[in-house]
Amino acid sequence: MRSLVLYSVAILACWTSVADDTLAQTTIHSSQIALAVLPLPDEYRDEAAVLGYGSDGIITMVRSGSNELVCIGDDPSDDRFHVACYHVTLEPFMTRGRELRAEGKEREEVKAIRRDEILSGQLAFPEGPVALYSLSGPLEFLEADVDDLSSLSKLKVLYIPFATPESTGLSSTPVAGEPWLMDAGGIAVRVQGLKRFYALQLVKGNKIRLMKALNGDTILGEKDFAWEVNHTYALKMQVSGNRIKAWVDDQLQFDVSDEGTLLSGGAVAYTVDLGNITSQAMTVKPISS
Repeated sequence: MRSLVLYSVAILACWTSVADDTLAQTTIHSSQIALAVLPLPDEYRDEAAVLGYGSDGIITMVRSGSNELVCIGDDPSDDRFHVACYHVTLEPFMTRGRELRAEGKEREEVKAIRRDEILSGQLAFPEGPVALYSLSGPLEFLEADVDDLSSLSKLKVLYIPFATPESTGLSSTPVAGEPWLMDAGGIAVRVQGLKRFYALQLVKGNKIRLMKALNGDTILGEKDFAWEVNHTYALKMQVSGNRIKAWVDDQLQFDVSDEGTLLSGGAVAYTVDLGNITSQAMTVKPISS
């Protein structure tokens, strides 16, 4: 009789643990879903599919969707908050990008591989325009009222396959509140030609990038940066030997060493891939000892 009582208690304890774990997991998923769909217009949030990061860093389906949109939750291993939603036809493109980055591929490698696979028909890509929405900002956002999005940078992108100003009628000149075609722009040092230089660039998708152009592009550093159209930023680069430092508005963004083939000298320049930039001045001076 005594053993029967102990057995019953053990079963009850086990059930309580399972119930608690299930409740905790449900709460985590609910939170992931609520945050992941924030970039979307209200009418799309309840029916969008949601992908989330597990404790092992693997992305899994948190909620199935019934409309044409997919949202991906914030990566807990990142030092900034970022969530994005996009049309379901972009999922092969996005999944391929995650696969390549997991293999250690740099941004430009990912870009080139996906482009080649799209052109060869190996990678599916939308035939017409499709949308992406995202929100990015400091992790402190999660400690405040999540209904207040004022601390986050909002981005809305319309993917138009192989778009050019001529094919779309869209300008490549950025105007606040208006759509434009763009890629990246900034400053360059040790410029030895159109495809030989170091550059600090503001990049589409609210990114900032330090790169080297030499036999293709090498990304020396990249991070989220919520830049805005028609806003003035002070970009600064310092190069000594193979060490490169870069600032935006006097805030150090990158401090790296180029361990590859070194560009040892050259001119300074502005760089823009598509669109245009304006500048008040450019100053060159020796590094203080």
